[in-house]
Amino acid sequence: MSMSTARDKDEQTDIGEMEMEEPWHDAAAHERRVSLGKMLALTCSAGGLQLIWSTIFSHGSAYLFSLGITPSQSSLIWAFAPICGTLIQPLVGIISDSCHLRYGKRRPFMLGGTLGVVVCIFALAWVEDMACSLGLASSRAGTLAIILIVLLNVSIQPLQSGIRALAVDVVDVQQQANATAWASRFIGVGNVVGYFAGSVPLPISMAKYETRRFRCMALLSCVLLSLTVAVTVLCVKEKDPRTDRCEGPKSADEEHPGFLTSLLNGIKNMPIKVMWVCKVQFFSWMAWFGFLFYSSSYVSSLYLSEERKRGVPAPLRFHSDSGAVGSSANLLFAVVALGTNLLLPFVVRDKAWGEKRSSKIRGEFRFLARLWAGSNVLHTICALATVFVTSSMGGIVLMGLVGMCWAVTQWVPFAIISAELSPRTSSTRFYSALESGRKESSRPTPNESGIMMGLHNAAISLPQILAALVASVIFQIAKDAGRNEEAVAWVLR
Repeated sequence: MSMSTARDKDEQTDIGEMEMEEPWHDAAAHERRVSLGKMLALTCSAGGLQLIWSTIFSHGSAYLFSLGITPSQSSLIWAFAPICGTLIQPLVGIISDSCHLRYGKRRPFMLGGTLGVVVCIFALAWVEDMACSLGLASSRAGTLAIILIVLLNVSIQPLQSGIRALAVDVVDVQQQANATAWASRFIGVGNVVGYFAGSVPLPISMAKYETRRFRCMALLSCVLLSLTVAVTVLCVKEKDPRTDRCEGPKSADEEHPGFLTSLLNGIKNMPIKVMWVCKVQFFSWMAWFGFLFYSSSYVSSLYLSEERKRGVPAPLRFHSDSGAVGSSANLLFAVVALGTNLLLPFVVRDKAWGEKRSSKIRGEFRFLARLWAGSNVLHTICALATVFVTSSMGGIVLMGLVGMCWAVTQWVPFAIISAELSPRTSSTRFYSALESGRKESSRPTPNESGIMMGLHNAAISLPQILAALVASVIFQIAKDAGRNEEAVAWVLR
């Protein structure tokens, strides 16, 4: 108990200690100061990756339905994304932390992940043609699509891990909040572009409409992902791990630790603030799974219910504008999230204006924590409000409110973690511990940012697995009870 209390007190002083006016820290800050142009190049790839996610979120389920996959099956299929995030990304983080390629620790993984994502998303979009060329029956296209979705989610992990860890490695602690803000803005832009492209009607017949739509989205997202990752890789330089003198000599066990050993060490060495962020993320992402994968279906089901009440015949009802209404809700969600991402950093900066330099960062992060708590409360209220919403317009308004919560979720936790894992923060904690005589395991290097980001992603992904299983049960119960139109709303709750 006393050891835990002492650790908490040590960690609570870290942000204040970051601002020590020692020559070593000033030199490091000056050396690692990132210009605006480099900041944009560093974070733009987050927007390219988000285009892939928005393609999956907005049209992935409808595309799978067109291949003959049922809603309950689709829920289990989408569970592969959090399963890969839980198992694969920590492993990728461990491998990249110990990588000694001259090109750096993160960029090779970003390039490999991008190549895998592009190949898998293209193959998924043309899966029916692939099945025919392989001599498989058309009914087997769904099975092939499931395999490609698994491979796609595996490929996303090194890309996503590299994007986040690269920002931690390159940017100084004083700019971490700014870096995550720019990343969240690009994520917002990626959402807006993806959902807008998904809402534009195609000048083609209804036959294979969802297939054509998904192919167009896949082409757009792959091109922009490739361009943004190329900009990041070419414009942002990493230190050569082979000549990084800050890492110091290592024993054989430290140089090549096992996966389980590295995982346990990462959990053991995790700063207390990062640990608390992971705990909050675990519970909040149980609710995010339904909104991200089924919000469009929810608004569409409300519109179809309205048409049924107006007496529209069933054959015409399913060829109505329900899909466009669902896409409009996603577009509003993305626009509100982007607007929030653009405004919030200025609000936080104003809150900290006029404070002393030694307490400015501490004040900013205290306000960020409170902002995050408020957004989680609003998200809960919106989820419960689905009980009372019966119109498609009401559903669209709810999606807009949730967009504000999504903007905060995409910025605040990553800002807190990035500041804690910044090399300057780790170095200050390390040298302060030496001066005070405390035992401190953290090295004055960015050596564990990959595994820490991987563990944080596992905290995000694991609850989504649970949510996907629950959603599958809900869909099956609704199907057996003959109340399919109400199932999606219960998944959101």
